[in-house]
Amino acid sequence: MVGRMLSERNARRDGWKPGIAIRLADGESWIFADPVDESSSSSGEFQPNANDPEYEACLTALCDSDGPIDRRRNALALAIHLLNMNYDLRPDQLRRLLSFGPDRRALDEFHQHLAILANFHAAGWRPLDPDSNESHRRTRHHHDSNRIETERFQTMPEFAKLATPASD
Repeated sequence: MVGRMLSERNARRDGWKPGIAIRLADGESWIFADPVDESSSSSGEFQPNANDPEYEACLTALCDSDGPIDRRRNALALAIHLLNMNYDLRPDQLRRLLSFGPDRRALDEFHQHLAILANFHAAGWRPLDPDSNESHRRTRHHHDSNRIETERFQTMPEFAKLATPASD
């Protein structure tokens, strides 16, 4: 990418996954991979990227968030991980994509979409170790509340825009 202007299409990695398009600070829509790993599920049911401990750690932190500020921080960490799954970005490029400057409206819109994205991923998440009663009980509680929150978001017109797959 050296010498070229950063663009969503040019930054795509091999193995790029479809997902939810969210407009970032550069004004372009970037794709955040869906939680379904098509290679591990023939039925299309939720299958987290099971071989990705960082994804698992992001979801654990998100579901264990202590309040709205912590949840927003953990949702941003998940979003950064999802961007890095789909795109070959240097830290300075990533920083530019997520730095909205004085445009408060664009930043507020991004935060709203970030919450939708986080709820979408957390809604179907299960812990890697279902035999752990404490982990399962805590995660099940978070799963139920995230499912309700996601259902609420899915009735919003903004979710319909986000859930529409981006065209190639």
